[in-house]
Amino acid sequence: MAQIDSEKVKKLSAGKLAVLYKGDLQAILKDPEILSCLTGVIGPYVIRHQNGKPIISRRVRKYRPSHSRKAIYIRNKFASAQKFAKFLNNIDILAGIWRDPQVRSYNRIIKQNVVKCGEFWPTDKNVITPCDYDFRIEDARIERNFLSLKMDDQYTYRSTDILKVILMVYDPINKNDNKFEMIDVCPAFSLFGTALNLSDEQLIICMRYRKSIYYVAVIRKDGEDMKWSGTFAVKAGRV
Repeated sequence: MAQIDSEKVKKLSAGKLAVLYKGDLQAILKDPEILSCLTGVIGPYVIRHQNGKPIISRRVRKYRPSHSRKAIYIRNKFASAQKFAKFLNNIDILAGIWRDPQVRSYNRIIKQNVVKCGEFWPTDKNVITPCDYDFRIEDARIERNFLSLKMDDQYTYRSTDILKVILMVYDPINKNDNKFEMIDVCPAFSLFGTALNLSDEQLIICMRYRKSIYYVAVIRKDGEDMKWSGTFAVKAGRV
């Protein structure tokens, strides 16, 4: 089995990480940057390095995808990050703040989240906003479906600011259900606070799961520019 250089892997783009973790052999062999991270056996090939360049030689044994516990764990973990990234990337305001001239927003979301995911679902370490945030949520509490926030001193409230709340429900009661589902919550502001109202359809989804995490962030539009808070995750039981 090939050995991975963890320091070099950190420098790969999200797209190349996806190729590596999927085990797409032909794509891996065509990419010198990915090959530079690997040494040893991969499929029917042996990778070694000479003068800083990867050298590929063929071996006789027929390649079969690894079914080791570690390989399965990595594939499941990356699948969780992909589903998380796809959901966020389909929300325009979130895709906008993840967008970068050099990297697709979807790839950037994966890159910052894959290491934070568990094997079967994301964790309270995952983020819905990039890590280079402008202000911070110091505390967030959810009681009886009402949300309260405490912001840092860098933040001054504006009525045009956007509050994003993404709900993830996980740990299914029925083992045949998806490992987790995500919901774009639409906060409702009232005299009593910020209510996290869910539709009947959303509540039906929630009832199929034992646990939940709310990911909370504040986004500000300044003309064409956008600023955002770090993500604050609130773990909860059943919704």
